[in-house]
Parts: sequence; C-alpha cells; structure tokens
Amino acid sequence: MRRVDPSFTVTTFRTEPPSAREFVDLLGAIDLHHGAYSQDPIYDRLVVYGVHPNQEVRAALQVYGFSVTELTSDGFIAQRVAA
Repeated sequence: MRRVDPSFTVTTFRTEPPSAREFVDLLGAIDLHHGAYSQDPIYDRLVVYGVHPNQEVRAALQVYGFSVTELTSDGFIAQRVAA
C-alpha cells in the first residue's frame, strides 16, 4: 500500500477545449478549496496544461499571489510568490 504524503495534493480540472477564461474562472474555486481557509500548508504551485499564460491569466494569478515561473510545451508552471 502506498502512503499518502499530506504535503502533496493533486487536483485536476478538465475542460474541452481548455481556455484562458475558464482557467481564470477556476482560480477562485482552487483558492477556496486549497487556500488558507481549507488546508495547512496552503497550495504553492500550479501546473497547468492546455492554457498559455496570456496577460489575463498572469493578472489573475497575481491576485492570488502567484507568478509564472516556467513555460512548458503545453502550458505553464506558476509558484506562489514569497510575501
């Protein structure tokens, strides 16, 4: 039996086709379920597939304290910016 590491959580959302607008709309739900009011430690990394970080996406990430740290061939990785 595999042990579950409580510091590592994976949540997936799938939309067809994925869009930047849908990703931005999901950020509030992600923060609600994985943020300060829901878990400790809070989430600090987002790995996104199928959406590229346009200006709308980057601005929305910034509202939640994130910044794009890596572009991938099919999306991006964003990390929480240290306060």
